[in-house]
Amino acid sequence: MPDSLKKPKFPPPPHPYRRREPLPWHQPKSIEEEPKAQERIKSILESPGYRQADQDVDFLNRDEIRGIRLQLDYLKAELLLEQHSVRDTIVVFGGTRIRETAAVQREIDALRASRAADPTDTGVTRRLEIAERLLAKSHYYDVAREFGSLVSSHRHDLVIMTGGGPGTASGLIAGGAPALPLAAGFAVAAPLPFARRRLARLRAARRARRTPRAPGGPVIAARGGEGRLE
Repeated sequence: MPDSLKKPKFPPPPHPYRRREPLPWHQPKSIEEEPKAQERIKSILESPGYRQADQDVDFLNRDEIRGIRLQLDYLKAELLLEQHSVRDTIVVFGGTRIRETAAVQREIDALRASRAADPTDTGVTRRLEIAERLLAKSHYYDVAREFGSLVSSHRHDLVIMTGGGPGTASGLIAGGAPALPLAAGFAVAAPLPFARRRLARLRAARRARRTPRAPGGPVIAARGGEGRLE
């Protein structure tokens, strides 16, 4: 075959890591060649501009990155729900002051003892009145626990979505936790920035089949106001 028709031979590509000679940035100049080379390299490596963007917390907290942070907030919850095959949720709103009967009763006993020691203390009297009203509502904690257990045992792809704080949310999670690999609780810090409040509402509504309101919870479908689902 004529040489002009022979297929040319190309050298193999270089190995991505092994090299005969190190690249310039792998072997900086020695102190003899450049006395301040090591100092300058250290300054560059420690500079905020050298950090990888997704590992730079200061960069991620800038006002200009706000939109990306909101996307990450939404995406994290979505991926977690998809990972556990959660198709539907029941979003429950409830009061944070609703507690178990035994816990409220212990508080009442302590307040009564304090009032007996000092009957003139109006602050103790006021706290006792509030605790006694909460005692009358404490059975709703057991209702929340029973409701959480009922929902979690109905379908594996249907979970309770509620806050992660005390009160009704605690009862719901306690009731549903034994049968669930996932507690779909998205705690909302207070005060929450306006954009994140909107995002939390969108996230809660996307898979919601029902939105019951437990005693002490915010009004559903109300207009305006903190902590309300609009």
